[in-house]
Amino acid sequence: MELKKIDANKLIFSGLPMDDRTNTYLSLEDYDWMTYVLQTQFKTEKMGILRVKFEFLGVTSSTMTVEQTYKGIVQEYQYEFLSDIFQKYIVRYLKNKLIVGKLKRFSMEKMRSLNFIMKLLKKVNWSWIK
Repeated sequence: MELKKIDANKLIFSGLPMDDRTNTYLSLEDYDWMTYVLQTQFKTEKMGILRVKFEFLGVTSSTMTVEQTYKGIVQEYQYEFLSDIFQKYIVRYLKNKLIVGKLKRFSMEKMRSLNFIMKLLKKVNWSWIK
């Protein structure tokens, strides 16, 4: 699957609580083994619903899983990429989340998770992934 750029201005927004176009869910578990998971979903007209999950396990590679629901058909795609990329962008993402919360400028928030995904997609050479 080739993920195309998602235009933030064309996301479908229902206006319902917990169904916002930019909700993100971050889980940081660090016991005997670390597992960091960042999840979000985007509703688009041309690609349907994209549920995106990044998972970092503290090893050299991380994964991005995309579950696409379009016209009643569900497909799942998984990509593997270097964990250095996850580490770099998760730090930026968290800093931005903290700044937005501190400044109470929630209108900026609509782009945070989308920017994280788009930057990752630009950095990774996906051609070697099967």
